[in-house]
Amino acid sequence: MLKLSICFTVYNQIEMLKENLDEIVKYEKDDIEVVISDDCSEQDIKGLVDSYGDSRIVYYRTKNNLGHDLNILYGLQKCKADYVFLFRTRDNILYDNISKIMTVIEKYPNAGYFYFSARDEKQKVRLNFDNHYYKKGDESLQAHFCLPVHPSGNLYNKKYLRFEVYEKYIRLYFNDIYGFTVHQLIRSDLSTKADFVTSSIFGWKYANTLAAVDTAVNKASNGLNIYAPEFCYPRYCCEFNFVKNELERKYCLKHLINIVHRYYVFIIYKSKLLITDQRYNNHYNSKNQKIIRVDELKKINRITSEMIADLPDSYKKEIMVKVKKDIFLLKTYYPLKGILRNLVVKNSSIYGIFRTIIAKKRI
Repeated sequence: MLKLSICFTVYNQIEMLKENLDEIVKYEKDDIEVVISDDCSEQDIKGLVDSYGDSRIVYYRTKNNLGHDLNILYGLQKCKADYVFLFRTRDNILYDNISKIMTVIEKYPNAGYFYFSARDEKQKVRLNFDNHYYKKGDESLQAHFCLPVHPSGNLYNKKYLRFEVYEKYIRLYFNDIYGFTVHQLIRSDLSTKADFVTSSIFGWKYANTLAAVDTAVNKASNGLNIYAPEFCYPRYCCEFNFVKNELERKYCLKHLINIVHRYYVFIIYKSKLLITDQRYNNHYNSKNQKIIRVDELKKINRITSEMIADLPDSYKKEIMVKVKKDIFLLKTYYPLKGILRNLVVKNSSIYGIFRTIIAKKRI
C-alpha cells in the first residue's frame, strides 16, 4: 500500500538529484513513490530516472518552464499518496528514518502539516523540534506563525489542499518565476482547517545552501538578489489578499497582522542585510543593491493603506497599531540588531554557535 510520496521539484542540478536518489533507493519497501517534477531542465533528468530501473521513481516534465511555485503545485498534484514530503533538489529525506516518519503520520490522521527535525550534509543540526501536536485553531495558527518556511521539508496531507486557489493567486501576482510564496499560502490555509505536528525525529537533510559552491538555479536574470524589495512587494500583496479573501473571517485579523509585521521587518530591515551579504550574492549571482529605507517605508506604507482600505474599521485600527510599533522598532532596535548580526556573521566560529542556537528553536 502506497503511504508516502517523496516529491522533488527539479530544474537541472542533475548531480545533486543523483546523490539523493542513490540514497532513497536504499529503502527497500514499496510503500513509497518518488515523484520527480522536472521544470523543463536542460539536463537529461529523465535519462537519470530511467537509469535506476526502479518503478517507485516516476518522472513528470512540465510543458513549459513554470518557475518555483507553480512547479511545486504541479508536482504535488502528480503525487498519488495521501501524504507528500516535498524537497528542492539539494535536500533529501533521510531514508533510514522513513518508517519512523510514517509512524508519526499514522498517529495523527487529522493533521494537515508535519515538520520534522533536520540535519545538514555534515550531520550538523539545522532544525530541532519538540514532539508537539497543535490542534486546529489557535494552536495551529500560532505554530504557522512561529515555524520557519522553507522550500523543502514540508510534509502535507493532500486532502486539505486547494490547488486551483493557490495557482490563481500565484498567477495573479507574479508575471515572472520569483514568487516563492506558495508555501506561505498553503500553510496559511492549512492553519485554519487542520492540526499541525512537529517531530524530534530527524526526517530530512537540510543542505547548507550558503556553503555550496554552485550558483542558485532560481537566480534573478536582472542581477538583483531574489530577496530585494522589488520581489518582496508582490509577495506581500499576494499573501495579504489571499488571507483577506480566502480564509475564515475569525482567523483573518491575526493572519493579516502577522503578514504585515513580517513584511515590514523583512523589507525595511532584513532585505538590506541579505542583498549586501556577499555569501548570498555569490549564491544568487547577484550584485549589491542600494536600498533607501525611507523610500521603501513610504512605499510599503502606501501599499498597506491600499490593501486595508476595504477592511472593517476595527481591523484597520489593530493593523495600524502594529505598523506604528514596527516602525518605531525599525528605527531604533533593528539597526542595532543589524550591526550585531553582521559582527556575528564575520566571525565564523561565533556564527556557528549562533546557527546552533537557532536550530534549537522551540515554539
